[in-house]
Amino acid sequence: MKNNKGFAGVGILIAIIVVLALGGAYYLGKHSSTSILPFGDIEKSNPVKELQNDIKNVPAGYQKAKIINLTGVDGCGYEIELSNGQRLEPTNLSSEFKKDSLPVLIKYKEKSVNSVCMIGKGIELTDIKIDSDVINLPVSILKLTTQDTGKSFTVAKGQTIIIKVGNPEDLGYQNTLQYNSSILQLINKTNDTSMVPAGSNGNFGYEIYTFKTLTNGTSNLNVIATNGQGKTMDMFSSTIVVQ
Repeated sequence: MKNNKGFAGVGILIAIIVVLALGGAYYLGKHSSTSILPFGDIEKSNPVKELQNDIKNVPAGYQKAKIINLTGVDGCGYEIELSNGQRLEPTNLSSEFKKDSLPVLIKYKEKSVNSVCMIGKGIELTDIKIDSDVINLPVSILKLTTQDTGKSFTVAKGQTIIIKVGNPEDLGYQNTLQYNSSILQLINKTNDTSMVPAGSNGNFGYEIYTFKTLTNGTSNLNVIATNGQGKTMDMFSSTIVVQ
């Protein structure tokens, strides 16, 4: 009798294990498209679906690309790099697009060229435009200093730009601004002496200029210091592209 009870107990245990195994297999089968993590079920990314979504944002016939500045390479200039990493040598890239890392959408046809650069095949652009899906990322304030001199910046309409430059009055100079007032609006100017040591003479700190972009277009933004004898110093210069 004891043996029968023992066999019955083993049988029940085996039955429980089988039920649990079948239940686990059913659960895994039902959730095979998810990863089980400590904080719940996180849906796996689908690279194919993400690529399809990305393609939907590209107008028919265009390819996503960016401008690359290779002027430091022998025989090269401003070239084009497609989203897949392929590089192209355009024969007719206009100056308004010669800005490093500028995101663009392009149409082109291959064109045989005698290239010294030889980083990619030669092409003739049939159409090119700025990729607004990339450049209109939400950036509320663009802060610039003298370290940004010579650079080009692409911003959105209505964006705030702040420039911080040294105040040269200790040298007998005063800063003046040069910009297109139909594209940029100066909304504030302040003097920052917070970093000037107490009791320090002849140190006027920094001047801070705050601009707001008004409409689409391109404007140079320069700060030039001038003294009483008409001598000048370039304090800051950049190109602002509003899209």
